[in-house]
Amino acid sequence: MLLLVLAMWSNSGTMNPYGLTGNIYPSNCNYLLNTDNYAFSQQLDFFLGAPIDVWRENTIMRRILYPFLAHKFMARYGFEEGGFIFNVLLIVFTFLGFVTWLFRTYGMRAATIGAWLFASYPGITYWGGLPYSYIAIVPASVGAFVALSWFCRRKESYLTTAIVSTVLGILSLAYDLLPYFIIAFVALALMQTKWKQIFVAIPLMALPGIVWGLRLKQMGLSQTISNNLFDVIIDSWKSPIWSAWLQHLANLPGNLASNFFGSQFFFLAILFLLLYAMVRRDDDKQPNVVEWAWLIAIFTIFLINNGGPDRPKFNEYRNTQMARLYQPMFIALMVYVARVGGSLNLSRKKIARVFKGSWILCVAANFSVIFGVYFGWNHSAIVYQRFYEHAMRHTVVAQFNERLEKYGRRPMFHCLEKLPPEREAMNPP
Repeated sequence: MLLLVLAMWSNSGTMNPYGLTGNIYPSNCNYLLNTDNYAFSQQLDFFLGAPIDVWRENTIMRRILYPFLAHKFMARYGFEEGGFIFNVLLIVFTFLGFVTWLFRTYGMRAATIGAWLFASYPGITYWGGLPYSYIAIVPASVGAFVALSWFCRRKESYLTTAIVSTVLGILSLAYDLLPYFIIAFVALALMQTKWKQIFVAIPLMALPGIVWGLRLKQMGLSQTISNNLFDVIIDSWKSPIWSAWLQHLANLPGNLASNFFGSQFFFLAILFLLLYAMVRRDDDKQPNVVEWAWLIAIFTIFLINNGGPDRPKFNEYRNTQMARLYQPMFIALMVYVARVGGSLNLSRKKIARVFKGSWILCVAANFSVIFGVYFGWNHSAIVYQRFYEHAMRHTVVAQFNERLEKYGRRPMFHCLEKLPPEREAMNPP
């Protein structure tokens, strides 16, 4: 757990990957923020009682759960510092809950495997250094997966469905995760022949977002789940451009592979495929229904986003520019690897040795991505950039290094209000 906290701290301040790969906005301490920082700080203004004119034009107010939970820390310790403290606490509690659930459900070996995969997961450190709601994707995905697993193990009842659906609906307020949760629940209910529960679950999952949306409308804000993205996707089907559509379909296999590896920072995806290939003939080591339902949800979102006709805007969401859209897949891969990998010592000793070595290499490779930011290892820039392609692939290494050279390698709580003159004059990309 201490290594997890150290990993988050090492990717904070001037070394947070989201700042290093995106359009930067230096803070008062010359930490690297994202240019969208104003939108997240406006959420804090909202909770601190600022006039409506300060936050009326905010485009992410629908993602209210994270600032609701974090604003006390931000108000007391500062927006950046307080947000980072909250992020660390949030991830630590998620880690403890996840490992405890693995231990109680699948045993000590699974819990150990899952603990190291979680602690070394670059999807935490990519977002964790900044006070933005993106970090909530990880705990929300973990919580939703555990809730679906509980639903799967319980006898069919409307009370169980109501509890799970309400939890999923609340968690969806952390980020734009409601479509993922609805599709995963529907797939799981159908595979378990609990299809009647779907008619109860969907309204209850949507209810928290509807209530908050009505409140926003009452305050003079009107927002859809992702700035009208889904409206644009629907409109694109009304008059498709066939030549462009066929090109998108031809690109689907390559985009699927690129997003699969990029969204999982390569090494977790490789470990998952290797393990699956080794045990593919063992019926008891296939993905379970919850893992399948989760993967079906991710694949469905991918097809909706990439398999449809060309659209006039939001094209940056398709192809490989935003592999991060499929980040929630991590929990299904991580649980599968922990569950199946933890059972190998009991049944397949030769495969178990191969898996153990591969798992150790995966953890080491993930940590090399995380700590490579400090040590200046080029593959850190490349792996982080493929997760979210802010920078061009051929310039991202230079961008990483030149920004670090100008602003220094300073984690959070190492404030530098004024850069030395020779570094102030530098103009990194």
